[in-house]
Amino acid sequence: MTSSLRPSNLPAHSWSVVDDGVWVATVDGEFAGMAERTASDRFRLTDHVARELGRFRSLAAAQSALVGPPASARAGRRPSRRRFELVSLLGEPTPAKRR
Repeated sequence: MTSSLRPSNLPAHSWSVVDDGVWVATVDGEFAGMAERTASDRFRLTDHVARELGRFRSLAAAQSALVGPPASARAGRRPSRRRFELVSLLGEPTPAKRR
């Protein structure tokens, strides 16, 4: 059994392969971050607003470094346009038009 370093009050991320060398994390169906294999066989991790969180030696290390819910899950914050662009690129439904 592997222990998790994730605090118990944070939701677990679900990871999906979306392209060769690209993994996307979601929480409750919302985009939460992305891991990409780099040319140097490291894994670049970005959060829900495309901020780089680091480069890791393994996919497992990158995936475990992503903590917390996506921005849209936080009260009072609206998801960024970059998040919508990433979700559209990955083929999920596009958001409703803004007023």
